[in-house]
Amino acid sequence: MTTEVAQRKSTEKSVDVSAVEKAEQTKAEDTTVIAMRNFYIIASAYLLFTLTDSALRMVVLLELYQRHYNVNINCEEIIQLEKKPSA
Repeated sequence: MTTEVAQRKSTEKSVDVSAVEKAEQTKAEDTTVIAMRNFYIIASAYLLFTLTDSALRMVVLLELYQRHYNVNINCEEIIQLEKKPSA
């Protein structure tokens, strides 16, 4: 009778251990899925920011080009302002 009880307890322990192992494996898989989801969200947000930032910079540059702004003109104005004596 004691051998049957011992066998039953060992079987119950092995079932409990396998259930715990399955739970830990599922938890590890869930953690991996969550981590990958977070990675994709951050990577997508960064890509979207990069594209919108570049587009905005192009709009500004094209607008300045259309208004005939030139770096040389602005530099000459700065040089003239620096040469003026301060009052």
